[in-house]
Amino acid sequence: MISTLQQMSGNAVQKRILKNDFPRRDNTPNYPLKLPSDFGNLITKFMFRCNKNRPNFNELADYLKITDAYIDAVRSFDIEHCEFFFKQELTCLKITFVPWEKLAEECKQLKMNRFDLIFVLRKLVNSGARHTMQTFCLSDTKINLAGDWAKYLGNFFPLLTTLDLAFIKINQYEFQQMCAVFKNLKRLSLRRNGITSVNGVSKLKQLEVLDVSECAFSQKEDLSDIFDLEQLNVLKFTGAYYDLRNIELYVDNNRSAPRLAYIDFSSNAITRNTIEKIVKTHPRLQTFLLIGCVIDDIGNIEEVYKHIKFYLTTSLSHCFESIDFCCFKKEIDFSDMDDKLKDILEDIDNMLHFKYYEQSTENIVKSVEYICKANSVVKTLTANRFLTNCFYTLCLKPTRCQLFNHHQKQMIVHDLVVAHERAMRCIEPDGKDILYRVWSVLILEDVVESNCKYLGHVCRCAREIIANAELDLKCRICAITVLAIFIDKLKPTFFKIVTSGISLEEHLYRLLEVSSLTHLEYTYVSLLIRKLHQLNTSTCNKEKRNIVKKYMIWMDVFEEYRDLTMDSLIAILPSLGKRPRVYFREKEYNLL
Repeated sequence: MISTLQQMSGNAVQKRILKNDFPRRDNTPNYPLKLPSDFGNLITKFMFRCNKNRPNFNELADYLKITDAYIDAVRSFDIEHCEFFFKQELTCLKITFVPWEKLAEECKQLKMNRFDLIFVLRKLVNSGARHTMQTFCLSDTKINLAGDWAKYLGNFFPLLTTLDLAFIKINQYEFQQMCAVFKNLKRLSLRRNGITSVNGVSKLKQLEVLDVSECAFSQKEDLSDIFDLEQLNVLKFTGAYYDLRNIELYVDNNRSAPRLAYIDFSSNAITRNTIEKIVKTHPRLQTFLLIGCVIDDIGNIEEVYKHIKFYLTTSLSHCFESIDFCCFKKEIDFSDMDDKLKDILEDIDNMLHFKYYEQSTENIVKSVEYICKANSVVKTLTANRFLTNCFYTLCLKPTRCQLFNHHQKQMIVHDLVVAHERAMRCIEPDGKDILYRVWSVLILEDVVESNCKYLGHVCRCAREIIANAELDLKCRICAITVLAIFIDKLKPTFFKIVTSGISLEEHLYRLLEVSSLTHLEYTYVSLLIRKLHQLNTSTCNKEKRNIVKKYMIWMDVFEEYRDLTMDSLIAILPSLGKRPRVYFREKEYNLL
């Protein structure tokens, strides 16, 4: 159990590292600190940020003692990172979707489809940690492992108890070799890695958890070894694009592993008749996951088999239970949690969106709470997109917004800000779609209230959107509208954050020159410039003040002469001085 003092120390160190102020270089002593294992996750994620304010890894390695290393979807990975981890006594190493080719010259063999895993591990793991390593995870769709990697990996990590090779392409020979060398394995994940038979897995006498999701099997004998695993407690057999074949082959064996109590058949097409066959052949079954399954005839199966807890997505209440299970069932390690949450959120979105799903007021209100729970653990952009879809569907109807109290609206705003921050890390088509939906909700007057405690964060995010010229105009106009409405309600601290660092006025002036602006959009851009001028005048330098003043004069003129025809407006131009020509487009301002 980690003491409060250790947690406080960990938090303090984390803040100092984020400021690139650890170890300290003044006379204050730097004591070695053993950090909580979950802090190792946080700190390793920080290490792979851009090189702009990069810490000294050699110095950090002398003071930070990390047992769990998570190297997840980083942009850069080099020898300096390896040296840091080499000095740690690791017991858990998880590496997912890493740009290996940047590590060293030797890793360019990747292009020749011969990736030397042991070569890389020797740079990451010292000899002591090799014999204490209990968990190793390697997930990547790009690499093909070289030679007899399974045999060498077994010798490299002789006491390994958890092995996760999701998405790594392996053949049947390599699978057989793996089963022969990893005698101590208790957990094995072979998710979507191309194996067509699990025969040989019965050699792993201590195996308790097996994941063979999204693998394609052709005959029932391909699965027969599963039923000989005497210690097997958890079987994950989620679908390969709703293919019925895998489930049918499993049922055709008409057997069960002796201790099997938990089955995950999520994302499969399955019938009630098949479910009942499985229940009858598995006397110890306690938990049955059918999240995202297409089941037309589920009926009252929960009432018939009360000794089994089913997790379904056939109704909103079922979806709520499934979210609770995925988020808080700590004894089950969901390597595919985001996929499950994506399926649940997609079903919730459909139920809230389509008229033939009539939802009670209670369920509509409860959906906010459960979507927020899912948001606390969502990681991928795909799941993030379905989460924002749910909020978009929930808030799009004003009658629904009126059902939410102040606290629930604040929860929605908080989660939309989090979704915004996730999407901003990867502004691809998916990220742009998420941002548009986020700001389509935040612009609604019934969602963001003037006394919302997250108002400052919303305005900070709006500034990021306005300054990003890559984004769609509609998304940027939504952010401008929100900022125009709330900027004068910000506390001084947040106002300084929102207006410092970039010239909002400069971006807004550029937007005024966009030919497709409607009159309403033009009005909000103008309104925001007015407010920035009023609030910023005392802090602007003289040159900037003159620029703002010039544009403000023109907006005053525009308001004063809005009833004039275009010809009359042009006639008075000489007396006004030179103005940007874009403001006299006849197609928008004719006969104003």
